[in-house]
Amino acid sequence: MAFPGDLPHAMWKQAIEHYYWDRLAEAYEVASTQGAGHAGIYLSWFRMIEAEWLTRRDGQRTPVTEWLDLEFVPDDLGPVPVQDLADVVVASCDEVAQRLGVPHGAKTLVTMLREEARAPWAIAPYGYCVDMHPYEKVCMPVHLLGNGPELRRTTRHEYAHVLTINASGGHAPRWLSEAVSVLMEGGRDRSTEREFYYGSAEWLPLDRLEQAFNALDDRRRVWLAYRQAGLVGEYIASRYGERRLGDLLRAHAEGSFWKRLGAGFLGATHTDVAFRDVVGRSPGQVVADALEWLRSGRR
Repeated sequence: MAFPGDLPHAMWKQAIEHYYWDRLAEAYEVASTQGAGHAGIYLSWFRMIEAEWLTRRDGQRTPVTEWLDLEFVPDDLGPVPVQDLADVVVASCDEVAQRLGVPHGAKTLVTMLREEARAPWAIAPYGYCVDMHPYEKVCMPVHLLGNGPELRRTTRHEYAHVLTINASGGHAPRWLSEAVSVLMEGGRDRSTEREFYYGSAEWLPLDRLEQAFNALDDRRRVWLAYRQAGLVGEYIASRYGERRLGDLLRAHAEGSFWKRLGAGFLGATHTDVAFRDVVGRSPGQVVADALEWLRSGRR
């Protein structure tokens, strides 16, 4: 991508670096001097930094467990006691760790974003996970406090991303990460399932499925990618067990250097090797198997 001048681009790189180290005051200071950039190319970054900085500025951070801190604005919690919120978040995270057989590891900061961050321009209005330094960060909109089941679902989804990042050493592809997270979140979209069943929604092969998550200008395409990934995750759990998903994630980070190097020479990815070692099938075959499973009525 060509950027309109070197200085704005360099300054935004600095702001983003601050952001990934969770230095929000510094990130916001730099970002606010640059604005959204030419043609708004940095608008999403600016809004995300702004939302997190407003929460940091007005909020407080409370240690909850050895592996979890909670960040929130007290006035935004209303009548909800902090301990009740902490209990829900910890229980949801514990459930994901137990189901996958992946222990809590890296420190995680869960941030309840300020109410003013709830807006149509939000890049991920339902919550998101960021691989930061020196911890992982999960951000969720504070309005979820008014909906206990949705708060639990969102926490499970985003914390599954945390465990995926750490168990796989950051090598798991987006489609697999979403397969795990959508499964952990729970719930069904029967309408979309019927579309896949009858073929009115295309069941994407692996390479196109991975690309579909980046089609931010096509919400339906992104939604279908999430639902397809979730069905693949459900198929793997049904066929091999939920904990085999945890094994698949760990297999991305395991294995000798020479084994990985040899696989690379043959054009195999971490994911190719992990699936072959854990389930004896290629990832592409597993994605195709999931559609056959859906259409067979064995679901």
